[in-house]
Amino acid sequence: PASPGSGRRRGPKAGARYGAQCTVERGGAKRRSLPRPAARGHKRTRSDIKALRDKLSDTPRQADKIIAELRAVLSWAEDSGEIGPHVARRIKKLSKSDRSEIIWSNSEIDAVCTHLTTAAKAIVLLAAQTGLDLTDICTLPKSAVGAHDIQTRRAKTGQNVMIPILPATRAILNGLPSTETTTLLANSRGAPWTADGFQTVFQRAKKKAEIEGKRFKDLRGTACTNFLIAGLSYREAGEVMGWSEKTVERIARRYVHRDKVASATVARVVQNMERTKTVKPV
Repeated sequence: PASPGSGRRRGPKAGARYGAQCTVERGGAKRRSLPRPAARGHKRTRSDIKALRDKLSDTPRQADKIIAELRAVLSWAEDSGEIGPHVARRIKKLSKSDRSEIIWSNSEIDAVCTHLTTAAKAIVLLAAQTGLDLTDICTLPKSAVGAHDIQTRRAKTGQNVMIPILPATRAILNGLPSTETTTLLANSRGAPWTADGFQTVFQRAKKKAEIEGKRFKDLRGTACTNFLIAGLSYREAGEVMGWSEKTVERIARRYVHRDKVASATVARVVQNMERTKTVKPV
């Protein structure tokens, strides 16, 4: 359409495609200001979105996050009747979400921890022993820690989880400094950690340690191997991690020597037998 007072028709590049803006509000607050073609389903917008995703292919998770945020805004606007069917649906992800079989070795953990403060190092060590995601560790309340286990809820899935406290985990917990926060962990300023704040510190330390191809999330695989070495069965480790027995078994085959698992299992059986001896028959 012609712009008011111009007397001439606006071209798509000057007007509909790049110039005009459509502000989408969510929950009473401005969520994002989008180009109108994105809201109206302009025939070229889908290819533009995919081009943006592909431009960020060196950081696939960041690319997928941006597309997911855009899709969420457009879906909300579509459901609210503000726009018609949008063009960001069913755009394929660049990243592969299943990294369960990638783990950190002990030497890699030691290397990155040498470049972290005591407060930051505690997060890495607890992740390797509990299998909790970063957000779950940062927000873990002190009240979640019991005598023998940690009981919490995973933020990502909403699943309740009961994590056994291994001897190594107990040693980490006993070494934590006292804080005035309700969360178990606090940063060097005495405030609760945020996931973004820790990631900044963690990525810097990882670069100094010259560790590539590993993410914080991969510490979950390390925790799984620690559970197996401690004597948990595939089913038990899977329940703690939220993984299938087949996934746990693949990790065991790749990273955990069978003798270690067998020795730990025998030790647990013997310990249970010793306990039953102390129980008097009724």
